Amino acid sequence: MSGRADDRLSGLQLGVLRALWSAGEATGQGVRDSLADERPLAPTTVATLLKRLEARGLVTHRREGRQFVYRATETARDVESSMVAGLVRD
Repeated sequence: MSGRADDRLSGLQLGVLRALWSAGEATGQGVRDSLADERPLAPTTVATLLKRLEARGLVTHRREGRQFVYRATETARDVESSMVAGLVRD
């Protein structure tokens, strides 16, 4: 994760990133729908997760009408490598 402050991600954060990697881009509702089978989440929870991932530089968004469309800024491989490196380092 190219120099991010903390390499650790929660299971929910990883789930959000996986949804974005799978879709390429998605709205908050799209991410929520993608995660619904494994874990139903409130729209506000998904919005908070996306905001926190964006603050860490892992997600970005663009406005499309009244909605934000999100995409991951790091590849799955980069995130996984960084997480493994963090585990080894600790």
